[in-house]
Formats: sequence, C-alpha cells, structure tokens
Amino acid sequence: MSQSLDTPRQSIALSGCYFFFFALLGLIVPYWGAYLTDLNFSSAQIGELMAILMATRIVMPVIWAAHVDKTEQRLSAIRWGSLFSFLFFCGFFFADTYWTIAIVLMLFASCWSAILPQMEVVTLSTLAKRSHDYSKIRAWGSIGFIVLVTVGGFIFEYFGIKWLITVGAIVLVGLMLVTTLIAYHPQKAVTDSVGGETSFYQTLKNPNVILFMAAILLLQVSHGPYYNFFVLYLMDAGYSESFAGLQIGLGVVAEVVVFVVTARLLQRFGAKQLLFVSLLLSALRWIVMPFVTDNVVLLSANQLLHAASFGSAHAAAMAMLNYWFVGGARGRGQALYASICFGVGGVIGALYSGYTWQEGAGSTMSWYIAAVIALLATGLVTLIQYPQQHQIKQ
Repeated sequence: MSQSLDTPRQSIALSGCYFFFFALLGLIVPYWGAYLTDLNFSSAQIGELMAILMATRIVMPVIWAAHVDKTEQRLSAIRWGSLFSFLFFCGFFFADTYWTIAIVLMLFASCWSAILPQMEVVTLSTLAKRSHDYSKIRAWGSIGFIVLVTVGGFIFEYFGIKWLITVGAIVLVGLMLVTTLIAYHPQKAVTDSVGGETSFYQTLKNPNVILFMAAILLLQVSHGPYYNFFVLYLMDAGYSESFAGLQIGLGVVAEVVVFVVTARLLQRFGAKQLLFVSLLLSALRWIVMPFVTDNVVLLSANQLLHAASFGSAHAAAMAMLNYWFVGGARGRGQALYASICFGVGGVIGALYSGYTWQEGAGSTMSWYIAAVIALLATGLVTLIQYPQQHQIKQ
C-alpha cells in the first residue's frame, strides 16, 4: 500500500519534517563558526570540530540504513533519531571546552545524520512514480532553513550567539512532534530499468555510480569555506550578523524557486545535464566571491547561485539516485550518498578550509581552491552515462 501526497496529513508531515530538519541546519551551517569563535576557538579548531560533525555522517547513516532496509522500521528510525538528537543536543548547554564539544557533537550527529536518508526514502516511496515532484516537498526544507537563518541572524545580533543552543533545542522539539504525523507502509521491491533485482553491491560497482558519487563528493568539498566561514567572512568585511543571515537566506530563497521548477527542468533537460550546469555555476560562484564582497548588489547576485550549487544539483542527484538504487536498496543508497558525499566531502571541506582560512588571511585562496574543486566535479559528470529522457518517462 502506498501513501499519497493528496492526503493532507501525509503532505503536512513530510513537509514539516524537512522544514524542521533543515531549520536546524540553518542554525548550524552559517552560525556554528561564529558560536565557536565566541568560545575563543581558532580557525583550525573550528575546522576540526566541523569535521567531527561531518565525520559521523560517514558511518552512522550506513549502519542505520543496513538495519532499517531489512526491518523496514523507517518511522521508528526517524522518531528515535529525532528524540536522541534532541537529548544529545541539550549537552551543548554544558559543553564549552574543545573535547566536551567534540564528544557532544559526535553523539548528537550520530543520531541526527541518520534521519534524513530515511526521510528521503519515505518521501520517494510516497511519491512513487511521481518522484519528479520530490522538489515540491523538499522545498519546505529550504523554507525552514530560510526562516531560521534569517531570524537567527537578528536574535544573535541583539541577544548574543550563545542563544544558538536554545533556539536549536526548540527546533528539535518541533521535529520530534511532526514525525508523529508521518504515515508509511513498506512496499515490495519492484523492478526498474536498471535491471530489476540487481543487488545493492552490484549497483555500487557501476562505473557511472562511482563517477556520480565522486562528483557530488567534490561538490561538497568545494562548499567548505562557505559552510564554515561565510558569516565570519562577511563580518570581517564589516557586515553585521543579521546582514550575513539575510545573505544566506537570499541564497536559499533562490534554491526554493529552483525546487519549484526543477520537475520541469528535469523533464526537459535530464538529470545529468542539469547536474553539469549546476556544478559549472558552482565553480563560477566560488571564483568570483573575493571580487564581490565589497559590493552589496554583486554579493547578493552571487548568492543567487546557491540555487545551482545546492538546489538544482541536489534535485538532479536525487533523480539519479532514485534511478540507480531501486526497491529495498533505496535506503542504503540514500545512506551511502549521505555518507560519502556529505560525510567524507564535508570532512575534507571542513579541514581544508579550516587550515587554509587562517583567521581570514587565507580566505581568497580558500575560495579559489573551492572553484578548482567544483570544476573537477564538472569534469567527472561529463563522463557519466545516464539516459537523458529518464525523467520524462516517469
């Protein structure tokens, strides 16, 4: 039995889960570096702590998914993951040294990072053959990010960055509550154009899957300076925290707009072509960053490229994953994607940007390195063999 997005409760539940999950990300990604700076950590230490946060995404989603794909207890995984994420996150109220923060980060992220892959599977299962409509539900995650990154900027500017932990805990309570509304009935594995019962491990040997994973990993590596230091970068340039929050929010607004039209873009151009253009625009975004910082109009225009570097790139990646990983392998496919691309990619991005940033002295070099990495990812995409019209057939 499948769920339908025509059911109001299911639609609200899925949209709400994305909203609150990415609302928390809207606090951590832009403001975590400022929070750690307030605790007197260096750029290198911030990079190392962010690497710990990302490193948990390498192993834990795969471990959770290996169990969940056998039991199909996806709702239990989502709900228990939300509960323990909240409990461990509350540890930040007491942690203020390098090692205590590192331990709490590891515990919290071990639960939090395992939630999203299962949410993705439930959503794609709900949509069934309308997977190209995924972006309409995922857009609520972007909206949650926008709300928190914008509101957070004003809260932290006027009340202090230490309020990040309180606001984050409130968001996680919201996530726990909305997960109780989800409905999910496991479906039997179905055949697909990739080869029906092709096993998960055989799919991993597909050269196109390997190239795809490598390209998305490099894309995430290129985001290292942005995810870890962009707020500090703007503050060093003389802007306020609230302005930095608005700039990040502007980028995510562009992302939402792209999510709304992504289904049409996928149907017209295909996932591979959309991913190629997205990565090319990502490289452009990073290479011009040092030249637009002093001009608000140009800076804002450059932020609109977030629609490509995350929005359309992620939507295209979801379409390709849904094509290669089918039936009972979808959960592990999503988990592997999160593990390799966001986990390993996030670790490398956090470490390289942390060591090259040098309290802002190496910011320009960090952006240039990011651009080169994005260009390498673009080159890998050109080697992938993927049916251009796959989305039209759905």
